[in-house]
Amino acid sequence: MSCLNGIGLSMMQTTISSSMIEWFEGRRAVIMSRLEVAFGLGCLTIPLCESRLIDAHAWRFGFWIVGILALLLSFVCTLIPIKPELNVNEGPRDAYTRPPDMTGTGSRLLFMTLFLFMILLYVGLESCFNNFLPAIFISYFGQSGNVASLTVTVFWTAMVIGRTLTGWAIRKVSYSSFLFSSISATLLLLIVMATWRNVILSYVITFFIGLSMSGIFVVTMVYANHTFPGHGPRVTRLVTVFAGVGGAAIPGMFGWLMDQLSVVQNLWMLVGFSFLLLTTLFTIVYSGSALSRKVLNNKDG
Repeated sequence: MSCLNGIGLSMMQTTISSSMIEWFEGRRAVIMSRLEVAFGLGCLTIPLCESRLIDAHAWRFGFWIVGILALLLSFVCTLIPIKPELNVNEGPRDAYTRPPDMTGTGSRLLFMTLFLFMILLYVGLESCFNNFLPAIFISYFGQSGNVASLTVTVFWTAMVIGRTLTGWAIRKVSYSSFLFSSISATLLLLIVMATWRNVILSYVITFFIGLSMSGIFVVTMVYANHTFPGHGPRVTRLVTVFAGVGGAAIPGMFGWLMDQLSVVQNLWMLVGFSFLLLTTLFTIVYSGSALSRKVLNNKDG
């Protein structure tokens, strides 16, 4: 049942994301950031409600609540028009980002591979935080389980706030500049957490990591769609697939290594994931600039 539920959720997520990206061209990051705010609120509030039911030994009611919400959602979906009737291009727009001048199949394959690798890495990194932050605080700082579990609440509260701000920030800066700033901040914050063993500081860092990571997924997905105009549904499907692979494989590997290595070594592994994410983004931007210069030189020649 869990497997079937996951299939249904992934199909719904892909459909909604593809529709938003196709309908709101020129405003994709602004609109998708709002969608991610709703997603973050769900991730923050529904588990809190479920934890209350567990404390009250009424955990089975959680399935009824989620089932009723799913039925309501299926009804609401029937009210959504196949094509939007309003002018969806009215309102705040994304800052201009020039797509790379891809000249052949090889360059398209290169950029698609890099974007999907970024998605895989990011979702894996976020899933490691979701799953192992409490364990890290219990092992590294000696926190009790109920106090350590607050780290996930702190993280997702910051994610919701950050995603709210993403819609404003992406109107001012390009996709690549936003991603450079966000990933660099995440990398630096993780280095501080791995270097300074201070519990209060680490709670503060957890909050700011949530802020810095909040817009990476949606802007990377929009950046990929922007790079491949006219292929939105296909790109979004591939992004969803690789997000699932990253969210399953990397936390699985990280969880096994949590039993084999020290907490400090695992924190430095998260630093390594962030550095690899930043390196992949740099490769995308550098390759895009190199291709654009090559095309421009050929035109001048």
